Amino acid sequence: MLTVVGYPFTIAFSIFSFFQVGFNLEDFKRNLANRRLVTDTLFNPKWDWAIENASLALIETIQIAILASILGCFIALPLSFYETSMMTSPQLSDAEASSRIKASEHSLV
Repeated sequence: MLTVVGYPFTIAFSIFSFFQVGFNLEDFKRNLANRRLVTDTLFNPKWDWAIENASLALIETIQIAILASILGCFIALPLSFYETSMMTSPQLSDAEASSRIKASEHSLV
């Protein structure tokens, strides 16, 4: 379904959009050299500046994550035991279990 409807629709919509925004291939080729203003800083970052300014923030973020994990464990452990005791019911005897199974089978028929 995607190849029958989706791809032709995508191509038609792209061509329609090009005409709506006034896309011109000659202008695109002529201004392609301006891409370096954007891409040079993306593909050649200043690592010295990033390490110098972001290292303390990175360490602080890791410390917050560790502290939150430890705090979460201390909160979750007692809650898990509390919920386990609340959710478990006494074990049924074999006779009670088989009678409940038979009753559920008869109710399905």
